[in-house]
Amino acid sequence: VTGVQTCALPISLRKLCESTALRTGVAVDFTADSLPREEQMQPGAADALLRIAQESLSNVARHARAKAIAVRLGADAGRVSLVISDDGAGFDAGTATGGMGLGNIRARMAEFGGQAEIESAPGQGTKVRVSVPLAVKRDLAAGVVPAMLLLAVLALLWVIGPVGPNPLHPLLMAS
Repeated sequence: VTGVQTCALPISLRKLCESTALRTGVAVDFTADSLPREEQMQPGAADALLRIAQESLSNVARHARAKAIAVRLGADAGRVSLVISDDGAGFDAGTATGGMGLGNIRARMAEFGGQAEIESAPGQGTKVRVSVPLAVKRDLAAGVVPAMLLLAVLALLWVIGPVGPNPLHPLLMAS
C-alpha cells in the first residue's frame, strides 16, 4: 500500500470521518483549509496524519461515548496541523496507560520533527492536536555555487598544478 499524497489527504480524511459517523452514529464535523503543495510536505507526512486520524477516531469510537467529533486540517506558519476533538467521557491524560495509541501518535510525530499534544480530563472530552513542519526548502543556488567553486579550483589546479604549471596542459605546451 502506498502512502496518501498531500492533495488526497483532505479527501481521505473526509471519507474516514463519514465512515466513522456511519459506524458509530456520532456526528463528525470535518473542515479542511488549503494545504501546501505536495513538494512542500515531508515525504510520508500526509500518510502519518491520516494514520493519526484513524487511531484517534478509533479511540473515540471505542472509549469516549461522544455525541460529537470535530476534525480540522489546516496549514499555518510553516506547519500542517490536524486537530481531533470530541465531547466524550475524556480521561486523565497524566495517568493514561493501557493501549499503545497515544504513544504511537507521539512516535509518528517525532519521526517528522512534529508535535503532538493530547488534552483530556474525565467528563471533559479529548483533544488531539498534532502538527508537522513543512519540508526544508532546498535552494538550488545553495548546491550549485559550491559545486561551481569546486570545479573552478579543480580547473585552476589542472592549469597550474599543485606545485607549479602542468606541462601537459595544452595552453602551456610549447608550439
